[in-house]
Amino acid sequence: MMGCEYLNIIPRSACTGCGACSAICPHNCITMKEDKGGFKMPMVDLDRCVHCGLCEKACPVLNAKQPSDDELRPIKVMAAKNQSDMVAAKSSSGGVFSALAEDCIERGGSVYGVALTADLNAEHVRIAEASDLSRIQGSKYIHSNAASAYPLVKADLKAGQQVLFSGTPCQIAALRQYLRKDYPNLLCVEVICHGVPSNLAFHKYVSYLENKRGRKIVSVNFRDKSKGWSNYHITFTYDNGKRFSQRAADNIYSKAYVSNLFVRESCTDCKFKALKSGADITLGDMWGIESILPSYDTANGVSTICVNTRHGETALHGITDRIKDCVEVGYDSVKRYNACVYKSVNAHPMRNSVLAEMDVRPIVGLIKHALNINCRTVALKKIKHLKFCVISYMVAVKHRLLK
Repeated sequence: MMGCEYLNIIPRSACTGCGACSAICPHNCITMKEDKGGFKMPMVDLDRCVHCGLCEKACPVLNAKQPSDDELRPIKVMAAKNQSDMVAAKSSSGGVFSALAEDCIERGGSVYGVALTADLNAEHVRIAEASDLSRIQGSKYIHSNAASAYPLVKADLKAGQQVLFSGTPCQIAALRQYLRKDYPNLLCVEVICHGVPSNLAFHKYVSYLENKRGRKIVSVNFRDKSKGWSNYHITFTYDNGKRFSQRAADNIYSKAYVSNLFVRESCTDCKFKALKSGADITLGDMWGIESILPSYDTANGVSTICVNTRHGETALHGITDRIKDCVEVGYDSVKRYNACVYKSVNAHPMRNSVLAEMDVRPIVGLIKHALNINCRTVALKKIKHLKFCVISYMVAVKHRLLK
């Protein structure tokens, strides 16, 4: 018996964990399992494998096509937000994804996006009712299992349904490669991706918070904008209704995430950034909009919309009555303020040591040591934030008096 081992069609360091190989295997002998670092990897049962080669044909990394130009550019780039301030406030950016999703469902279509399960894992799910869209609103800063969604997408497309599929650039590329043909009824929407973190690191942090209060955490809002878009919080809700909410810039897990302390290795050399995934539309935060257009209202967040294909342009035209404050901005401005649209992240120097020690040392201690967080640095940060709040308040008062 040879048993299961890593599906060695590409180096482990290049694998994105997209699951296309698992989804296409006709004998179901490839499964996605988390390795010791908490990253999903394809494992093949060699006793059942018939070496049909379909996994190689489905792998987006193995079949990545480098465009002839060094850099692709979108047809146009817009800043916009949802007509509904309530929808925009619940979304991570400006709520443009919700507008696209509502339009698709109203035309009898289905929408695929990421929802959190009861045990706080991220899964791609199929939504066919507008009332269920809240499940896939908002960013989830953990790696989602997309493998089970690809066959469902294909079935919907073959049945003639309109389909909107959203995901990271590697997941968009994986779906395209899995389908092996273009479908005019498919709209692919990618998010501007910072990189996916270790699921194990996230769950160890959740366990830390649960042990502190002796209560189970039942939901997480990674981008709670109740205190503002640029001042968003990460909020954990316990089974008794109580919450732990902290400014993301101060939260230890969020700080580790943006510092790339436990980022997936393939994210440090992403083959699908810079509009190379095959996405029709790219969505993300329109950071820096106040520098480009000082009068733009950013209270509930603002979306960047990169229109990459004519199909994407048609889709955007179809939601003009669902979005507002649409202005065209330069792609270079997006790149300047949100470099993740075209640039891979660099792993933190202590990434490997943190991942190696997660099973034997408390996650919070590991993060504090790696990021050099101590009482003095925390106090200085709080003083700096207080100064910022005071200055912002004084500017707001002055602006009101001048009015």
